[in-house]
Amino acid sequence: MKFSVVVLSIKRGITERKRQRNPEYPNLRILVEEKHLLEKVWSLTKREQIQKLKLKRMYKGIVKSEGIKHCDSKIDAYYYAIKLRDKLVENNRKVKVYKDSASNNNVYVFEMNDKVWRYNKFKKLNEKNKFQKCFYVGQTSKNPLERFSQHISDHHKNKTTWGKYFLRPFETSYRNDLLKKFTEETGCSCNNLLYSQSILIEYEMTIWLRKNGYGAYSA
Repeated sequence: MKFSVVVLSIKRGITERKRQRNPEYPNLRILVEEKHLLEKVWSLTKREQIQKLKLKRMYKGIVKSEGIKHCDSKIDAYYYAIKLRDKLVENNRKVKVYKDSASNNNVYVFEMNDKVWRYNKFKKLNEKNKFQKCFYVGQTSKNPLERFSQHISDHHKNKTTWGKYFLRPFETSYRNDLLKKFTEETGCSCNNLLYSQSILIEYEMTIWLRKNGYGAYSA
């Protein structure tokens, strides 16, 4: 699926009120969204853009002068979003990536049983590491135990197809040792991350597992 990146502006009145308490409050947000959605709203009025994208009323609309960047994947889009943020900051613009409100996101790794190799989606991504240990990599603002419970639940709105493959109990499935090893080897933390950082570390962790001979999947 292709993703695109645009810059959003926040209403002036809201920005002014926020800056009374925090002079560095950013009046711009960088949004990563599915390409077809952003293309669909591009020509609409600013109010219609916010309604169609289901954003809060604090947003004014897309800043068209900043353009729209199309990317081949969600990961590519977030890499671009972070580069764009840094470039705008260098030009003294006050901006952050959408959802980067707090450093409260963590990357987790759950071990799965070998039945996951019957799942074609997993098999195609891990042809070189067939029938080795396999893992699911994700990111969350919740603690790993709570997210594990959501994955394996039959009723929770955030349940996933992958949950049925997780080893039981949680203590057996959760591989904190691999998270620590990844951090030691790469210098990349898996905890207390901004949302955009957690998306990229989730991806880097998945690639690292595959390079180390494991089967791995991340959404």
